[in-house]
Amino acid sequence: MEKRLFTIVINGNDAADTAVLLRARLAALGDAVSGTIQVQTNRAVPESETAYTYAGGVHDTPSLSVEKILDALADRGWVRLETAELTPEEEEQIRARLQDLGYVD
Repeated sequence: MEKRLFTIVINGNDAADTAVLLRARLAALGDAVSGTIQVQTNRAVPESETAYTYAGGVHDTPSLSVEKILDALADRGWVRLETAELTPEEEEQIRARLQDLGYVD
């Protein structure tokens, strides 16, 4: 079965840096990527079933932009992201620490 080709276009001031980071993250995801993803910068591509355009915010760092893009791709089913869920013990440790710091009662 042939993998589908998806196109991501990143626009904005840090588009090139964001594209480099995104390509590295996609490569690291390996089999969690459901098709072939082509990353391009600073061009116009009409939104479609297999295309996604991201315009970086003024204050978005390339790393933050990559996280936003990956979340959007996961919502579309193009990638599977592992979500780290806390154990009840970890939640209790965090709650206790926040309580010690006075953030929660």
